[in-house]
Amino acid sequence: MSNSIIIDGCIAEFKKENELEIDNSALFELFSLAQISKHLDLTFEELEDSIVDGGQDGGIDSIILLLDDDYLQDVDSISDYRFSSNTKFQIIVSQAKTEKNFKETSIDKIITSFPILLDLNQDEEKLSERFNPALVAKVLTLRDIWRKTVMKGGSIAGLFHSE
Repeated sequence: MSNSIIIDGCIAEFKKENELEIDNSALFELFSLAQISKHLDLTFEELEDSIVDGGQDGGIDSIILLLDDDYLQDVDSISDYRFSSNTKFQIIVSQAKTEKNFKETSIDKIITSFPILLDLNQDEEKLSERFNPALVAKVLTLRDIWRKTVMKGGSIAGLFHSE
């Protein structure tokens, strides 16, 4: 019970500091994302940009794409990047829920969605039939960086985080 009071206080302070006027679910999602990524020193705008939550999100609330520790917003942000065997591509997928009980259905959605999202035979049109535009855009960026990193022998790491 005490932990809940402390967390609620932290979330209230986060809301006040960032002058946010959003519903509690979106606030918790953004707060959680800020906490799991604070070691990355991302801007508030980058955190907001990473959110793909909403209808047809495949159970995914946000996707953070990092190329050599730099946040990538979209495919255009890598146009001048020179991929090499030293390239490090990192993918962070998160999901945040305010429910009191853990529900496996949230994880099941992600497990079902990811093979489709990472299937390079699924083009943008096919993905758009099932997933929302924000998620499709992030996945297309992820795929482009993935291909370029692999072709140059770089490394790829992924992390899933659920709050």
